[in-house]
Amino acid sequence: MRYSLTAFAFALAAFAAHAASPEMTKEGAVRYFCGGIGADERKAMQALEPRANLKLLFVTIKRGGYLAGAEVTISDGKATRFMAVADGPICLLELPTGSYRVTAVIGGLTRSAQVSASVQTGKPREVVFSFPGEAWDGIWASDEEKKQAAE
Repeated sequence: MRYSLTAFAFALAAFAAHAASPEMTKEGAVRYFCGGIGADERKAMQALEPRANLKLLFVTIKRGGYLAGAEVTISDGKATRFMAVADGPICLLELPTGSYRVTAVIGGLTRSAQVSASVQTGKPREVVFSFPGEAWDGIWASDEEKKQAAE
């Protein structure tokens, strides 16, 4: 029992350390981190911004609510350089210098933008992709939030 408790404590500490300081993942020549589900994770991601030269943000059109699950593709006109499903509303990317077509798909709707990536300057270029939200009011809300709003 003592061994299990110690292992659990180490696992919890490792999780807390990961949540406190996210690290970019490397895919080919691209380094990235997608997340930002909660305020704590968005704050932790700020430490990665100086390393990124592109910041993607996925929001609803009507109210600017955050969206997760965007299928992101980045190509340079010759080949696809990056593909991932965003785990949150923000993706920070470190791309090689060049010109890229960034495409984001949510709910079958596609948005795209042409961007230029250059050497990191400490603040990434930000591109916002806006998508319609739920039909009734444009925000994603849990049943509990809907109940509280109605009261």
